[in-house]
Amino acid sequence: MKDKNEKNFRKVLAMTFTNKAANEMKERIIQKLKELSKDPIKKTPEEISEGQKIADDFGVSLYVLTERASKSLNAILHNYGMFSVMTIDKFTHKVIRTFAKELGLSLDFDVELDLTSLRKNVTDLLFDQIGRQKELTDLMVSYANSNLKDDKSWNFKKQLFEFSSALFKEDAIDAINRLKGYDSKRFIEVRKEVSEEQKVLERKVKKIADDALEFIKINGLEMGDFHYTNTSVFGLFTKFSSKKLSAIRADDGPSNRHREHIAEGIQGNKKSPNKDLVESFSNDLGQFGQQILDFWQDEYPSYILNKEILKNLSNLSLMNHILTFTEEVKKEDNILLISDFYKEIAKLIAEEPVPFIYERLGVRYDHFLLDEFQDTSHLQWLNLIPLLHNSLASKQTNLIVGDGKQAIYRWRNGEVDQFVNLPDQLPDADTIESIAEAQQKFSDEGEVNTLKHNYRSAPEIVAFNNAFFEYLAASNSEYVQRIYRDGSQLAKKDFKGYLEFNLQEGLDEDEQNNYCLEVVKKSLEQGYKLNDISILVRRNSTGSVIAKFLSENGIKVISQDSLWVNKDAHVKFLVALLSAVTSQRNLNHQKKCVEHLSMIKSEIDPNSLWLELANGAVDIRKLFKKIDCNFSALEDFHSFYEYVEHLIAAFDVELDNNPYVQYFLEQVHQFEKKSSTNIRSFIQWFHEKGFKESVTSPAGTEAVQVMTFHKSKGLEFPIVICPFLDWDMSKNKSDLWMADDDHLVPSYSLTPSKNTLLTKHGDAMKAEDDKNILDHINMVYVAFTRAETALFVSGDSKKASSPVVKWLKPFLDTDPTLTISKTSDDLACMGEFVRKVGTDTELAEPFSFSIIKDKMDRTKFSLKGEHEVSFENLDDKRRYGTELHLVLSKIQAPNESDDALMACLHKGLISPVNLPKLKSDLNRLFTSDHFTSYFSEKQVFNERIILDELGKMHIPDKIIYHENEIVVVDYKTGEEDEEKHEKQVREYIQLMSEIEDKKVRGEIFYTESLRVRPVESE
Repeated sequence: MKDKNEKNFRKVLAMTFTNKAANEMKERIIQKLKELSKDPIKKTPEEISEGQKIADDFGVSLYVLTERASKSLNAILHNYGMFSVMTIDKFTHKVIRTFAKELGLSLDFDVELDLTSLRKNVTDLLFDQIGRQKELTDLMVSYANSNLKDDKSWNFKKQLFEFSSALFKEDAIDAINRLKGYDSKRFIEVRKEVSEEQKVLERKVKKIADDALEFIKINGLEMGDFHYTNTSVFGLFTKFSSKKLSAIRADDGPSNRHREHIAEGIQGNKKSPNKDLVESFSNDLGQFGQQILDFWQDEYPSYILNKEILKNLSNLSLMNHILTFTEEVKKEDNILLISDFYKEIAKLIAEEPVPFIYERLGVRYDHFLLDEFQDTSHLQWLNLIPLLHNSLASKQTNLIVGDGKQAIYRWRNGEVDQFVNLPDQLPDADTIESIAEAQQKFSDEGEVNTLKHNYRSAPEIVAFNNAFFEYLAASNSEYVQRIYRDGSQLAKKDFKGYLEFNLQEGLDEDEQNNYCLEVVKKSLEQGYKLNDISILVRRNSTGSVIAKFLSENGIKVISQDSLWVNKDAHVKFLVALLSAVTSQRNLNHQKKCVEHLSMIKSEIDPNSLWLELANGAVDIRKLFKKIDCNFSALEDFHSFYEYVEHLIAAFDVELDNNPYVQYFLEQVHQFEKKSSTNIRSFIQWFHEKGFKESVTSPAGTEAVQVMTFHKSKGLEFPIVICPFLDWDMSKNKSDLWMADDDHLVPSYSLTPSKNTLLTKHGDAMKAEDDKNILDHINMVYVAFTRAETALFVSGDSKKASSPVVKWLKPFLDTDPTLTISKTSDDLACMGEFVRKVGTDTELAEPFSFSIIKDKMDRTKFSLKGEHEVSFENLDDKRRYGTELHLVLSKIQAPNESDDALMACLHKGLISPVNLPKLKSDLNRLFTSDHFTSYFSEKQVFNERIILDELGKMHIPDKIIYHENEIVVVDYKTGEEDEEKHEKQVREYIQLMSEIEDKKVRGEIFYTESLRVRPVESE
């Protein structure tokens, strides 16, 4: 609004981390423009003061500012699509869509967000290849044997699945590239060589210890002759002689006492008659001891490193295969991962000038606002730097906003260091010339402003957090101190606040759940509403336990689990009904359908229905007709969505005030739009993924909100309860990928531990440990800073390595700067918990839904999906033919038949009963030279959909492009009805002739007789 052009908003791109944050940013911008555009006469003194300050900054009058704000608001509302406030992922997606052709991507690719399902699918595919691919089989057998040697299960599927998650992290990119040239033979060789190195070191240290003990024995000495007996050098020699080196922990090696005795002389036991004899051999024994000390310092770190590498070597050996299968799945399903976006866009930005990118996007951005920057990943930032550099070079202003203390998404590649290093340091400036140029510009023009005021919390809460997190920073590493430097805030609110800490030894789950219930009741007594209260936890599983407990005690709760769409009885009924409709012979589906119907319709007596099902499955429509619930067959509808609407109306399912059913309808719509009209496919998807999609909770819903620390970021609540602040911070540390040009394995992953701290990567492990500590501190910071009026905390003060024991209790016991009163040894409080003042949050108004009865005339709905048809009503022969068609559609070359067959079996697309015959028939088909010729051309399309002018779909089995003609092929597995089959192929020929200029002819291939029937156009 600095100038008169109200369309300047189009030149601003604001990006943040989540969709929720992006929507909130849009709302705040619109709200602020509404406030600024109000007539000055109608403004409050505070609004006039704020508006005047902004007007002065812009160098205009308050009247001009009001006019410009009004015009800008009007322009945004009339051109809302140009209002560019979005997530970084969405912007990157937009760029990739624009440049899909240049990047060699499909124009209609989908984005896969469920990485877990993809990893599981890939792991299953790997195991399916055992016995089929020799190289892969050798590695899998080696993996199993390695597990058995380590007394683990031979079945390593779970280990492999867990390892696969590390391959999709940004820091794995270099490691993957370093290991690409390693095949199965090389990995097996490496395992043998590294294992042999380990044995050499084990023999070496054992020989030193054995020689020392032999020397002692020859000279007639024993343990009792040494000072400190079993903790003397005798004990040290005994340990390294009798124990396997692999069983000696890093903290169980030579002690300071051993070092002191070896350096200053071995002492004998004063009570032993051999005291002088021991001391006469001090130099000899000291030499043995020094050899062990030298081994421990110089060679044990290599032993530890090899030990850690061997633990993960089997996973590393399968890494390339995991990645290969991942790419195959992505290609087959036409999907890209979010992580792929940034790799692809990095290529684009490296090759294309920024102005050209803007030209293709159809918009030029002069200004960038990056919010929640502390959670931005390394690749995300590298891809944005050129855009900001271009803006700065054009003398435009940009804004980067973040808080290093709220960096809690490192597990999603968030990198806080690149935020705290601004504006003087940019990542990779020493290796990428363009980044080095940008770094100079950022350093010259960048300015850091620290926001000191807290506009959320009561003064007591702000004061406590200031003191507590200053204490934590001071008692931790320089790395943590750097993040929390200048972190203290000044409270702007003037209402009273309250903090309470219930930290008891042995505080169990039931006691902490009861504490939450007590706080909720106490808050209600003080005039607060349920929606004023939030319970914050570290894990969803913990939140589920609390939510269940509160619900059982009459407290309404909104939690991650409670918002899952399948938690609603009406949705359960609809899913059961769809399953019963598509699987008429399945008695279990029909029983579930009756069970769920009786739960949502109390007036219906299910006993008569149970009697009908006593002798087996029946026609589901006839079954419900007995209780006057009539519904039509799905074949009578144009779309899957319309059919579900019909079922909702037929069974009078509550829709108006049921967000779960509304969301379920949206799921049906999106699935039909993006994937398939096949109901069976939808049911499979729903049971695998769709059931745990969450309904959006309307603002102001009267219920206690239970959520994780991560979900709470950016939110605020009058009352915050933080139970179970006693998790073990020493567990679940992330692996760190290391590059090592001096090792047989050029890259590998290590977990920070006492062992790995001793290796040559000790500094990197220490740095990773510091980051792990920061992760935990930041989670507590996010939780404690959500509270406006009151903060309640509970935890078991006996659990070691927990935030309660390591941080909170010591601070409460020693800090002299705060007025903290203790009502008992276990309960501490600060401030006063006063009655609520002010207005309540407005409850959400229900939105009225109705189903439109008059539908547009559309293509008739079909049961046939992309990969399957409904098999229940097919006879065995037709079902087999359908499965053979399906497998053939997956084959691109003759040598792929076995792979296609197993892939279809794994995905449940074919019956295991038909597997032998399918395999036999495929082998028989490829004995036909004519059939094999269908797979010899370069340009061949399997089961491509052709739409005629009426929108009807036609799907020939093969379209083969030759140099001078096109051949349309249709397989027939049943009886040879030549007239009917020829008519169908001629339709294909006619359609292709309208599309292509080349001559088109057809062929029918009968799979039983291997006979070919040519078909010409009429």
